[in-house]
Amino acid sequence: MRTGLLPAALLVLGVAVPARATRLVIPGAAQLRPVVAHPEREPRVFPRRSAELSLHGAGARVAHCDEPCGGVARWGYAAGTTALVRLAPSFAWGLVVDYARFRWQPEGRSARGADAMFLGLAARPYFTERSRLDPWLELSVSINAIGFGAGAGLDVFVLDQLKVGPRAYFTFAAQSRGRSSGAGIGPEPLSSPGIAGVAQLGIATTLAFGAPSR
Repeated sequence: MRTGLLPAALLVLGVAVPARATRLVIPGAAQLRPVVAHPEREPRVFPRRSAELSLHGAGARVAHCDEPCGGVARWGYAAGTTALVRLAPSFAWGLVVDYARFRWQPEGRSARGADAMFLGLAARPYFTERSRLDPWLELSVSINAIGFGAGAGLDVFVLDQLKVGPRAYFTFAAQSRGRSSGAGIGPEPLSSPGIAGVAQLGIATTLAFGAPSR
């Protein structure tokens, strides 16, 4: 009988034939390392506070005068402040003050400054509640003249209670005559042309304080 047929014959006769064992390697305890699932790191949360005070400075441009803007430079600067009560993370209201100044060269007089002041009640919706970025829109109604303001900004938390970001704003307040400053020669005092519309683009720095708004 051929040797290749021997295992088959033994199986037929009921004799168990051990198969060639496959070597099984079992790692030692030192090689067994538990698999630990690392949870994803949660993003940092910046709670919104119940009050905010913002200071802003900007380059400004005359957008409109109530009368011809004769001698008024189109470009100037602006500065102001905004105080807000943030009733909820998504909404705040308060007071906005903007002051813009431009160079004015009246005919036959020395150069002086022409300025425009805007004082208004503001309402501001926000679009995030916990993230580092805090974008907003703002609408305001003038309380020192007939007019309005509108703007937008993107505040970025650099500290838990300090934000910095760009701010764009437009104010319109109907004023027949503006204020002027600077000495000049002439028989009559001067009032600058009424600067009604002012467009601004600059940076705002905001301090948030108080309890977290809810």
